[in-house]
Amino acid sequence: MSSPCQDKVSIFWDFENCQPSSGVDACALTENIRRIAHRFGQVTSFKAYIDLALLSRNARPAAFRAQLQASGVLLIDTPHHNKKEVADKVMIVDMMAFALENQPPATVILITGDSDFAYLVSVLRFRLYRVVLITPRTLSTVKTLACVTLDW
Repeated sequence: MSSPCQDKVSIFWDFENCQPSSGVDACALTENIRRIAHRFGQVTSFKAYIDLALLSRNARPAAFRAQLQASGVLLIDTPHHNKKEVADKVMIVDMMAFALENQPPATVILITGDSDFAYLVSVLRFRLYRVVLITPRTLSTVKTLACVTLDW
């Protein structure tokens, strides 16, 4: 088994279901998440899934998005177009692609406030992937399934 410093880590952030409080500095927030991720290995990708048009309408400043991008976060635009769970579906495909491209030991860090990822977390764990969940305290279903759970 490789040491944690050599393991691959990918971060998947369900931004719509786990948004930072207004006024939070995006660079500082990203650095805190990165610091957590480095405990598990080398970060190969950091993706945030969001409907950018919706984000703009919710008065989240463009500077916040620019700070996220400057901090190395890849913003994945998931426009809803009157469809449900668009971001969830894209995230699930991306997490499975990460698993296909990176044999265990590898770590998936999932930032979400959504319990829809419970089955995926279980499947990844059965296949020996480490799953770290960063979530609001209110989400209990997925918390028990992850290897490590941290409060958002």
